[in-house]
Amino acid sequence: MSVGRASLFDASALVKVFTDEPGSEIVRHYFNHEPTKYTTPFCFYEALGILKAKWKYGNELTAEKYLEAARRLTAWYGASSRGIDDLDFASHATFNEAKRLAEKTALDLVRELGIFRLQFITVRIQRSCFNNTTHGQTHTPDTGLLDKVGVPTLLIQ
Repeated sequence: MSVGRASLFDASALVKVFTDEPGSEIVRHYFNHEPTKYTTPFCFYEALGILKAKWKYGNELTAEKYLEAARRLTAWYGASSRGIDDLDFASHATFNEAKRLAEKTALDLVRELGIFRLQFITVRIQRSCFNNTTHGQTHTPDTGLLDKVGVPTLLIQ
C-alpha cells in the first residue's frame, strides 16, 4: 500500500510561490515538486490581498508583476480546487465546529474555518485518492498554529 501526501499552502506561502521575495526559491521548489497541493478559499483571497498590498502600498511589485502573479495564482487555484467536494461554509454545523476550534485555540473564526476545511479535505483525499493513507501537511509561517488542532505543518519563513 502506498502512502500519499496532500500539502495545503497558506496565503504567505502562496505569495512566495508566485512572487520573488526572500524564501521564494525554497517554497517554489517545494511547491513545484509536490503532486497534491491545495489551499483554502480564505488563503486564496488573502494571497490576492497581499499581492495587491505589495503592489499598491508597499511598492514591492510593479502593476505588471502584480497582475501576472494574480493571474498565475488564480489559474492554479481554479485548477487545484476543481472537483473538490467542499464544506458548506454557511451551515450551522460548520460554524459550530469552527467556533469550537476558536474557543480551544483562541484564534479567529476565519483561521479556524480554514483549519476545519483542511481537516475536511484531508479526510476526503484519504478516502478517494490514497485508500486512507494520506498525510496532510500545511505550509505556514505560523509556528505551532495547527499543532493545537492536530494538523502537521511545515514552517515557512
